Amino acid sequence: WFVAAMTDGAPRTFEMEFTFLGDRTYHAEIFQDGRNADRCAQDYNRVEREIGCCYRVRMELAPGGGWAARLQPE
Repeated sequence: WFVAAMTDGAPRTFEMEFTFLGDRTYHAEIFQDGRNADRCAQDYNRVEREIGCCYRVRMELAPGGGWAARLQPE
């Protein structure tokens, strides 16, 4: 799976559930806006973790920012 979100000039915060994943566990490689992403577009964080259907992620998008993840089955 690939999951992504992006915003316009307004910052946004929301949560996403991964119930669509079913009973399997996935390795997630996540790219999210860094602390200074609203001033420097190259500022991002890369995070790796295992997720499953009960996982919830809080996305904090900077103005003009985004969030993306690549999910691979374990």
